[in-house]
Amino acid sequence: SFGGEAVTDVGFHRKRILGAAEKEREGMMLLFDGEAVVGWLWMAPRTNSVSGERYMSFKSFALGGGDLGPKGGADGAAAGDALMEAGMAYCKKQGTARVIGKVHSENLAMRAVYKRHGFKPTHVTMELEV
Repeated sequence: SFGGEAVTDVGFHRKRILGAAEKEREGMMLLFDGEAVVGWLWMAPRTNSVSGERYMSFKSFALGGGDLGPKGGADGAAAGDALMEAGMAYCKKQGTARVIGKVHSENLAMRAVYKRHGFKPTHVTMELEV
């Protein structure tokens, strides 16, 4: 879900996600191609501190690139759709009324996954390096 500079060591992130999958199995979706992890969606329930509304938040959503497998193209789109559909089924099972996911503004492939599944942009984060 981040820009290209966020994931500098795919092995580190894979190890982190696989460790989290063992400890926090609830809300974790892993996508394999054989024995290789090619994507994941890690979700957690949250509560708005002001309104008390409960919602689901995507903690991490990653597809392809590097040694994770295909990035973009038909394979990447199918992988993104498969993870998103599994995630939405999980959210419905949990009785979730709203889902929030963040994606880097330059990550057009992931933005397309969100758009295909009906997500709408609601916030823009502004950043300045000084």
